[in-house]
Amino acid sequence: AGFRSEGDRIILLGQSRNEINGSEYLSSWHGILGGDAPTIDLEEEHALHRLLLTLIRNGQVHSAHDVSDGGFAVSLAECCFLGQEHIGATVELPVGDFRRDALYFGESQSRVLISCSPDNAATILAHATEAGVAAIDIGVTGGSHLRINGDVDIEIERLADAHSNALEELLEKV
Repeated sequence: AGFRSEGDRIILLGQSRNEINGSEYLSSWHGILGGDAPTIDLEEEHALHRLLLTLIRNGQVHSAHDVSDGGFAVSLAECCFLGQEHIGATVELPVGDFRRDALYFGESQSRVLISCSPDNAATILAHATEAGVAAIDIGVTGGSHLRINGDVDIEIERLADAHSNALEELLEKV
């Protein structure tokens, strides 16, 4: 799941939706439990996984991480610190009509973040179009920070520390 090398392109496979119900964000930050579950389209999910398997078998993918609990921002952060080395990222995700919290923390289904060599990015995007899977090149790996749309700029070591020590810190408060 973690990024493997600096200078790789980061591609988001799958369709983001302007939905936030039932998310970890709403529960953790706003104390709101419930709401409709994120939309799921099983044909879309199947197409995504067939594409992903093909790209992996072709050796075109360096890393892959599903976008799930916590949404896009959490999954992207995990990509930065789950590898053998901590590798940052700079991404520009189109905002459009999205609420920022839904864009960053919505848990829309059927999405995967992949990294690949710059030489493979155009081919991967073409394969995605052929497969009927939404795909967008959103940025590049590298550095010691996670940067998203000018809204987020945080050191990877700080994210990794928070991830590794969150449970221990919670238990100390009990």
